[in-house]
Amino acid sequence: MNSFQSLKLVLLLPELTNDIIEKLKKEDRSDLLNQVQELKIISLCECGDPNCGSFYTIEPSKTENEQLNHEGFRTPLGLIEVFDGEIGFIEIMPSEIGKEIRTKISKALIREER
Repeated sequence: MNSFQSLKLVLLLPELTNDIIEKLKKEDRSDLLNQVQELKIISLCECGDPNCGSFYTIEPSKTENEQLNHEGFRTPLGLIEVFDGEIGFIEIMPSEIGKEIRTKISKALIREER
């Protein structure tokens, strides 16, 4: 798994961040809105699809814990997944936008490793 501990979502993907904020406002979820500005990209989805732009904002192992309360919010690009009140996974369906997001995150990783 590639780690992106210092990649802040709002800095790397501001348009996506705004989409997430708008969706959470529509859902009246101020508890989740308060998290958005501090979200960090932890790792990319490991499905292997080069057009998948999905990524984790918490350690992936936490998202696999079936004992956590899990909820999701549909967006035009995919899904915001929440685990025990914490935004944990942003699903970006395989598409050209997904490919662009994946590429942008991957390039940021290369810069971080230097």
